[in-house]
Amino acid sequence: MKKNITYTRYSSNLQNEASIEDQKRLCNEYAKSNGITIHQEYSDRGISGDDAYRPGFQGIMSEVKSGLINIIIVDDFTRLSRGSNYAVLHEQFNYYNVKLIAVSDGIDSTSDAAKIQIGFKGMMGNIFLDDLKKRIHRGQMGKMLKGYNAGGRRYGYSSKAVESETKKDIYGRPEIEYVIKVINDEQAQVIRKIFEMVADNVPYKAIARELNNNNIPTLTG
Repeated sequence: MKKNITYTRYSSNLQNEASIEDQKRLCNEYAKSNGITIHQEYSDRGISGDDAYRPGFQGIMSEVKSGLINIIIVDDFTRLSRGSNYAVLHEQFNYYNVKLIAVSDGIDSTSDAAKIQIGFKGMMGNIFLDDLKKRIHRGQMGKMLKGYNAGGRRYGYSSKAVESETKKDIYGRPEIEYVIKVINDEQAQVIRKIFEMVADNVPYKAIARELNNNNIPTLTG
C-alpha cells in the first residue's frame, strides 16, 4: 500500500524545534480535514533547504522512486527545497504519480495551476537565497570589523561565546551575543615552532614530516 506522509524542516537560527511542531500541526490538520490518513512523518532539523542530501528528504525521494509514496504534505514548498529545484521536483513527483500538497501555499501539484504556482515560488526562492547570502556576508563583515569571530575555526585559537546579560532563548538560557577568538596555548606553541623552522629555511615538507612524526594533531571537526 502506498503511504501518505508529511515532511517538515527548519534551518536558520530564527527558527527552532517548535517550528517543526507547528508545521506538523498544520499538515495534520489539513490531512484530517480532507480525510487523508498520514502513515509516516519525515523531518530534517537545522538543515538548509538547498542541501539535497538531507537525511529525511533523501528518505522521501528513495521511497518516491520505489513507488511507495502516494501523497506528500508540507507546510510550504520551501520546506522541501529552495530555488530552481522546484520545477525538477514537480516533474519527478508527477512522473512517479505522487501528489504534493503545500498547505500554506495553496499548492496541489495535480492542479492545472500548479506549474505556474511552483514556477513563481521557485523564482521567489532564488531571490530569497541571493538576499540571504548578501545578509550573511554583511553580518560576517560586521563581526570581523568588531574583532569577533565571523565563523569557522582557526588553528591556534579557540572560540569563546559571550552570553547576553539580558536576552534569553526559548529555553530560558542566555542568548549568545557574539563569539571571540582566544589564543589556544597548546596550539600556539606549535605555530611558534613552525614559524621558527620557516625562519631557519626548513623546507615545508620537512616541517610537515616533523609535525607528523611528533603526532601533532590537525584541526578537525
